[in-house]
Amino acid sequence: SHFRMIGGAEGARSIVHLAELFVLADRAGLLADPELAAERMKPVLALAGIRP
Repeated sequence: SHFRMIGGAEGARSIVHLAELFVLADRAGLLADPELAAERMKPVLALAGIRP
């Protein structure tokens, strides 16, 4: 129900790294559905204590 990497590798990256990757992917136009991607990213950020 939220962003996951193979083998749970998202846990091996800092939240800053994941957020920067998300922004770069959006800027590059790589997100097929940016709104859906943003909704899926929210729980990942929330787990790190980041609230919009």
